[in-house]
Amino acid sequence: MVLIALENNHLYVNKKKCTFASSQLEYLGHIVSGEGVYADASKIQAMLDWPTPRSLKELCGFLGLTGYYRRFVAGYGHLAWPLTQQLKNDSFHWSTEAETAFQKLKQAMTTVPVLSLPDFSQPFVVESDASGFRIGAVLMQHQRSIAYFSQVLSSRARTKSVYERELMYKPGSENRVADALSRQPTGLELLHLTTYALYDGDGICQKIQQDPRLSLIQAALCANSATVKGWVLLVQ
Repeated sequence: MVLIALENNHLYVNKKKCTFASSQLEYLGHIVSGEGVYADASKIQAMLDWPTPRSLKELCGFLGLTGYYRRFVAGYGHLAWPLTQQLKNDSFHWSTEAETAFQKLKQAMTTVPVLSLPDFSQPFVVESDASGFRIGAVLMQHQRSIAYFSQVLSSRARTKSVYERELMYKPGSENRVADALSRQPTGLELLHLTTYALYDGDGICQKIQQDPRLSLIQAALCANSATVKGWVLLVQ
């Protein structure tokens, strides 16, 4: 199918850079196969071999490498937080806390899972959780993880309700810390929300009623669950 598409559009490829009849391939530091996508083992080894940073430049290099694979690590933002604090106002001061975080982040990178490839013809599920200090989420399809997201909350964000904290994702153009979830097309809908912490059910219902679009979707689903493509009414 790929070759036919290339021929139909009069496109050419460099034979030396092509791989045929292979069960997996390397692409931008990732290994893509029929099982899913996972981090290139050589890049993981580079993280493990990274020496203790002695300057802000060396720390930025380590965080840049691990941050590229942050969607593979549940709780990355929390693990890296003591290190990212070193970047503020050029306040590099290596401490016992920073060294502990450095080693924990290395260890976390050695156990990264194989992530599922997204199927944009199927609904996505976002399971999110929020505590008083951080938020986390996982993007899933068919009970398989596609990407993880985590972030330590600012002092201002900590004053928001749990419901608001769990919906604090921004598109990459609006968020300096671009992540795997925020790079998804802005048309991607939040089809399902699971919260493990205490949440305000009445508040969620009020928010839906106040939103013209969501209230119309809810009414349509109540009348006939098959009338709104891509949405499912969950009754608990």
